[in-house]
Amino acid sequence: MKKNILMLAIVVTFSLSLFGETRKSLFLYDMDDKEGRLYIQEIRKQFDEKNLAFDEIAVESEQVPDLSGYARVLIYGKVMAFNQMSPIRDWLTSSPVPKDQDFYLLLTANRWFLNKYTRQIEGLVVEKGGIVADAVSAATKDLTEQEKKGLVSDLFRNIP
Repeated sequence: MKKNILMLAIVVTFSLSLFGETRKSLFLYDMDDKEGRLYIQEIRKQFDEKNLAFDEIAVESEQVPDLSGYARVLIYGKVMAFNQMSPIRDWLTSSPVPKDQDFYLLLTANRWFLNKYTRQIEGLVVEKGGIVADAVSAATKDLTEQEKKGLVSDLFRNIP
């Protein structure tokens, strides 16, 4: 019986590697701070609910690995208040991106910087040869917790 179960597990694993997605996703974000924590936690929850394996990295403090081993890259980037610092933007500016790498973007900022920030991040992905598979952006000053969670859900609807 154990031998049959083991054999079945091997066949299923092999089949998934041929026909299904077995590579992980990579979740990148600026930093884990109070302003972004709700989004980060909700993104983790959505990955788990979709049964998608993922690695996560705060680009401000950790080295980002080679992206070519990942099925997709999800970026959560933000600009808070009137501070235009963006570790995500800095990382994209200085790092290689595999041609045709799929990116899913969740970008938040105040209403003054949102459009510019969104254009910058999308532009850097495309300039580097990546593909913006989907992007959700929002000015978040007056959003409720439920509306913020809804932004994450909106993005995950289009992640295979």
